[in-house]
Amino acid sequence: LYKLGWAYYQQQDYKQAAEQFNKQSRLFPDSPLSIEATFMQAECSMKTAAYADSFAAYEKAKIKLEKSADAGTLHPQISHLIYLHGAQAARELKKWNIVDSWLAEMLKRYPESTYKPFVLYEQAYSAQ
Repeated sequence: LYKLGWAYYQQQDYKQAAEQFNKQSRLFPDSPLSIEATFMQAECSMKTAAYADSFAAYEKAKIKLEKSADAGTLHPQISHLIYLHGAQAARELKKWNIVDSWLAEMLKRYPESTYKPFVLYEQAYSAQ
């Protein structure tokens, strides 16, 4: 399901990709790829500008990430992007307090992230 989701994602069929990632998350909630599948659902929604759906999926991914014992096996880039892209989805919804809290949490957890310049930009944009 995960690889099928990625195949659809690479073909830019984001609806089908999201369905596969959702199915994977639903059928295998305790799998090591569960966090990533939820993250990819959010990414698919971002690609189609469905920001409310996207933010809801990022929120689920963030909760899974923070509660999971498997989070250490997740690629660091995905951990960072859950916070950054989640904040960007919140920005599109004009949820400024959420933007600020997610970005602050990301900097606290990952102070040396390669995405730090993007975080600083998003913080400035949100403050403006």
